[in-house]
Amino acid sequence: MMNQNQMNQNQMSGQVYGSEFIQQWDQFKGEAKWHWDKFTDDTLTEIEGSRERLATKIQEYYGIAREDAHRQIEAFEMRCKKRCRNDFV
Repeated sequence: MMNQNQMNQNQMSGQVYGSEFIQQWDQFKGEAKWHWDKFTDDTLTEIEGSRERLATKIQEYYGIAREDAHRQIEAFEMRCKKRCRNDFV
């Protein structure tokens, strides 16, 4: 579990946490389905923008360690945020 200082550092680096991730989930869903192609629409609905549920589903569907799942989520978030910024340039 991350402490507040680690979360603040990660937020400054562009990662999305908590309610912001949940709020942006509808935007991320299509990208998530493309990125994790084993996910169904029902799987994405179950996740409901929860990073922990997303990490659990990545573990279940792809058989990887939780830390690796979180790394994938962080990389995914960075790509999504970068793509969103580029769409407005």
